[in-house]
Formats: sequence, structure tokens, C-alpha cells
Amino acid sequence: MKTVRIELPSEAVEGLRLPRQEIENRLRLELALHLYGEELASAAVSCRLAGIDRDEFWTHLAARRIPRHYGPEELSEDVVFAGG
Repeated sequence: MKTVRIELPSEAVEGLRLPRQEIENRLRLELALHLYGEELASAAVSCRLAGIDRDEFWTHLAARRIPRHYGPEELSEDVVFAGG
């Protein structure tokens, strides 16, 4: 599996109002929600990016009032992403 590493300025990380141990997971979740909301990533890809299951992802979407989009194209992406 390939990975992408993102480096953030330490001043920016220190300026976040989050406990240090929560920063990585929170940033992954925020990125996943944003990409999904902008229709740049499927639900499957977004869940994988955030490191959470689909039910938890749907819960986060609902809490932020981000609409779910799931049509034939996204179904195809999910099938391919799942290896089917």
C-alpha cells in the first residue's frame, strides 16, 4: 500500500485547540469529510482515509449536515475499491 505523508508547520499544529494525541486522527477525519462533501472521494475511500467504518462515517456526515451522495458511479467506485 502506498502512503502519502503531509508535513505541517509545527506552529500550525501547536496552534490547534486539540489534545496532541488526537491531532492525527482528527485531521484524517476532517480531510475525509471535506473530500466526500466536495465529491472528490467516495464513501469507501473517505472511510479508509479516516480509519473508521461506514456507520461512524455516516454519523459524522449527519452531524455536520453533509449530504450523502450515493449513485451508480459511487457504487462502481466502491466495488472497485473493495476489490470486487
